[in-house]
Amino acid sequence: MGNMNTPLEVAYDKFGMEGPQSLDASLTETGFKNSDELLKQLISKHKINTEIFLKTCEKELSCFPDLFRLLEKFPETLRFNKQVYLSRKTPVFNDLFIEVTRLRPGKILSSFIDYYRLNSKEDAGYLITICLESWFSKLDINHIDADKMFHHFDILIKTFLKFKDEVEFKNDEAMH
Repeated sequence: MGNMNTPLEVAYDKFGMEGPQSLDASLTETGFKNSDELLKQLISKHKINTEIFLKTCEKELSCFPDLFRLLEKFPETLRFNKQVYLSRKTPVFNDLFIEVTRLRPGKILSSFIDYYRLNSKEDAGYLITICLESWFSKLDINHIDADKMFHHFDILIKTFLKFKDEVEFKNDEAMH
């Protein structure tokens, strides 16, 4: 027997590939009377999918690069989040993007801190927040590949850490 997707799952996948412009086309497929109600259901589904992903991370993540292998296993959620990122000029999508990208279970944060040898959770949270936006801009939703995703993220973090170290070094020199 084949994979049985509900109309809401189909609309969720379609949104992940096409973005908000898919909402009107998905109305007839899902049976919702208006795009606002459909969007509420899609957002709810996305929050649930994000929680499932984060719980999987808590169970399966052993070192930070593993995060990208886990992301690869959740392509629909990742694609949906990329479309939310691209649509941030609309308040509902901006709010959702901020909400889901700020969710960092302890295991993700601690593996990030360990991998990049950071000193504090505050520095780590700040670095992740800054780099996520640039990382999402490079994410190719048509070719989700763990190694490429990690490579892009790693370059961003290392570039920012190098810049941060140079600024701190210059500030220390200026004080002496």
